[in-house]
Amino acid sequence: MFDIPEAITAGSNLIGKIIDKIAPDADEAMKEKMALAMQELQGQNAQILAQLQVDNTEASNPHWFVAGWRPFIGWVGGLGIAYQVLLSPLFNGVLLMLGKSGAFPVVDTNLLQTILGGMLGLGLARSFERVKGVASTGVSK
Repeated sequence: MFDIPEAITAGSNLIGKIIDKIAPDADEAMKEKMALAMQELQGQNAQILAQLQVDNTEASNPHWFVAGWRPFIGWVGGLGIAYQVLLSPLFNGVLLMLGKSGAFPVVDTNLLQTILGGMLGLGLARSFERVKGVASTGVSK
């Protein structure tokens, strides 16, 4: 898949090659390449800032359905891992001691770790919001 940053980089490289062919002066060519690199960085920064603005708007929404998904996913992931690491072995041990056959089901921890890893990244973003003083105090109804 060819996305925007790759398109910017490819265009930059192409223009850089054209500059090398057209500009005989090495200093002038270097200045042109530096200007091109700055434009590339500005384009990438604009894309990142646009995504941050979307994330910020979504996180600051007072409606619980929009702003409440992060805590929900965190609780589901935390409870899933707590079940897999603590509760399932404990309950299976109790069943074994009581002489019962059967076992509690196993949870796919790979999925839970992926979800919680993403949540930790969002938690870092939330901490950054708090440091900057733009964090919301809670979800209103």
